[in-house]
Amino acid sequence: MNEWISVKDSLPEYDVHVLAWDGDDQFVAYRYFIEEGRAKRVVEYFKSVICTCCDDRYDGDIIHWMPLPENPDE
Repeated sequence: MNEWISVKDSLPEYDVHVLAWDGDDQFVAYRYFIEEGRAKRVVEYFKSVICTCCDDRYDGDIIHWMPLPENPDE
């Protein structure tokens, strides 16, 4: 069984779907970064995969995450 991992201890790899927890809700999300401004400052975000049609990033604070389970055998 997977255990929740605090973002203080570890972060998931970029672009890997994980189960995220913000203290109220859990949802599938992934971690990504963008470079902003002329200085190319790297800003990290989590993005929910529920809303893949838009470019809205999740602005809440993810506090825990865990890997998704393996797909079932057919």
